[in-house]
Formats: sequence, structure tokens, C-alpha cells
Amino acid sequence: LELVDELAPLVERDADGEVVTGAGERSRFTGSKDVSFVRLRPERVLEVRYDQ
Repeated sequence: LELVDELAPLVERDADGEVVTGAGERSRFTGSKDVSFVRLRPERVLEVRYDQ
């Protein structure tokens, strides 16, 4: 929840103040998963990397 609070000021809103959301593209890997997202203003950049 800390991350949600930290990113809240970056959430994009439309002219009516509603949160701008989007739908991610479906693929054979996502299946029936919910791939929707909330758009953020690009004021912070983060790169994440992991090894399997």
C-alpha cells in the first residue's frame, strides 16, 4: 500500500477528474487474466531486472 500512496499523485486523470485506465493487449500467455492498468504520468523511471 505504500507504493500505491506514493504513486497516487502521478495517476493521470481526465477533464472530469476520473482516473484514466487502459486495457493491455491479450496474448496466448495472458489468457483470461485481467491486464487492465491505470496510467501514470512519466515523471519517474524505474528499470526492473531479474534472473530466473
